[in-house]
Amino acid sequence: MDASETTTPGDPKRASFTRWAVIGAWFVLTLAAHVYVARYGSAIPFMDDMELASALLPGAELDWAWFWAPANEHRIVIPRFVYMLGLWTTGDFRSGMYFQVFAQALTALLLILAAWRLRGRPSLADAFFPLLLLHWGNSENFLLGMQITIAVPIALTAVFVATALRRPGAPGHGSAIVMVLCVLLLPLNGGFGLMQMPPLVAWMLGAAWFLRRSESPEERAAARVFGMGAAAAFALVAYYFVDFRFPAHTARTYEPWPILRTAVQFLSLNVGPMAERQRWLAPLGVLGFAALAAVVALVRWKQREERLRIAAVLAGLAAACTIAAAIGVSRSPTGTSAGLANRYVILPTTLWITAFLGLCVFGPRKLALAAQSFACLALAVVLLHDFCYGAWYGARHHGAATALEESIRAGFPYEDVVEQNWRAFYPDPYGFGARLLQLRQAGYPPFDDLAAGSSWPASDPWFMFRPRPRRVDAPEPAAPRRVPGGNALVLRADSTVELVPESGATRLTARFGLLPNAWKGAGPGEPHSDGLRFVVEAVTPGEAPRVLFERTLRPHAEADDRGMQSLDVELPRAAKLELFLRTQNVSGEHREFDFGFWADVRAQ
Repeated sequence: MDASETTTPGDPKRASFTRWAVIGAWFVLTLAAHVYVARYGSAIPFMDDMELASALLPGAELDWAWFWAPANEHRIVIPRFVYMLGLWTTGDFRSGMYFQVFAQALTALLLILAAWRLRGRPSLADAFFPLLLLHWGNSENFLLGMQITIAVPIALTAVFVATALRRPGAPGHGSAIVMVLCVLLLPLNGGFGLMQMPPLVAWMLGAAWFLRRSESPEERAAARVFGMGAAAAFALVAYYFVDFRFPAHTARTYEPWPILRTAVQFLSLNVGPMAERQRWLAPLGVLGFAALAAVVALVRWKQREERLRIAAVLAGLAAACTIAAAIGVSRSPTGTSAGLANRYVILPTTLWITAFLGLCVFGPRKLALAAQSFACLALAVVLLHDFCYGAWYGARHHGAATALEESIRAGFPYEDVVEQNWRAFYPDPYGFGARLLQLRQAGYPPFDDLAAGSSWPASDPWFMFRPRPRRVDAPEPAAPRRVPGGNALVLRADSTVELVPESGATRLTARFGLLPNAWKGAGPGEPHSDGLRFVVEAVTPGEAPRVLFERTLRPHAEADDRGMQSLDVELPRAAKLELFLRTQNVSGEHREFDFGFWADVRAQ
């Protein structure tokens, strides 16, 4: 007898005790996660959360272009919307952190109920779900609101798999709609959702083909929903990659061994931060649990009526593997332990969630219960380690926020505050300083009830430059502006931006282009910019100026010249180096339309 067959009801009192024990475990871990955010979370934004500072300024335009603009290689529409909604409602950056706790607690509860339904009875092993999703080892995510971009895709994929397994045979029309919506929302959470899509879309195509000639009108309706959903998914993915570019500072590898090593490390994070210590045992346990679920499902393949559910188990497992492979390609160049980054702890849990639910449906009763109990026990054993790790990380995080607030309260000059605190908050001092000034202007912590010293400058309009320009010459005042694809400094030709890179800088990366209204004009036949020439010139003492980059854009005539363009050049080796970024008119006409921009300028 397997777990999907009808079983004789057990002792009602024992079943009731089991349900309350599992719900009790869920409640305690949910409460502990809330306590964690309340104890260690800071209203001062860190890292990725600081990227929202410019959106909080008075007059900021939050249109579709802003929500769709890439954050590195991710288009994070849903996380941005959810986070901004929380900020508008509460005025507190911790809203994103509490949303994660809520989303993961709700996901764990729904999965508990799904396991009871699929198995036909509760089990103490179902405490597996809150242990997997709500432990303190998830500290880097719980304390960084923008990690909503991880919490939401996990919930969507889990709902997809649980809905596919909900009943024997094919999903109904309503279930099909829910599953399609889950898939279509995935890419709106960036690459973490996008890279889980292929197996799920493949399942929908297979279900549409399998059910298209069913004798059941309900199943034929489901087939149409899956078919249209797959077509919409292809269209959405195509739209995702319109004007898509990998950031210039990122690297990728396609060598099999580094990809495999990083992918296995990533999947081993199902057991939490303990995977860092157990480099062999953790992946063996994680992959063994998933492999068992795949095998017991495939054993039932001859039962035609169960093939869609079997395929759903395989698709859920594969979704975790595709995101693991993507992490392997994109993160392997950063080091031999790249897959063990703690910010990924919750991301691979699709693997174990699917395996657990698959065993509920297809596993022989005793084997399924033993495997599920083993997985639950493993998570319980490492819970103390998760607690200690989370407490250590949380104390460090909260201490950095306290140190920043104290330095501002003490009236330290702007430069001193930046120099003393930037390493805990942002990858470089220039970006940290610019975003700190934006928070000050917006009235958000650490400035909600504090006044910075008189030596503090006004909000920095040059935050898209690293380092900040030493001088800007332009016919009209340069101004920061939101353009399709990011924040940019808009200048009218002819203009020059002068930069002095720090000693040791080896490369200059930047994005540039023309404002759409400049090259389009007011309408067909109306005046417009004839184009702009973008030049990067290097000057070193005792040498003639050297042109490092030059490109002329004529977007009215050339489609490839429209939108954001990129440059990446090697800088001369010199003790003293000055860079001049020039924007020049190319025809001598229509200068009133010659507005170009520079964005993401980094000399590093």
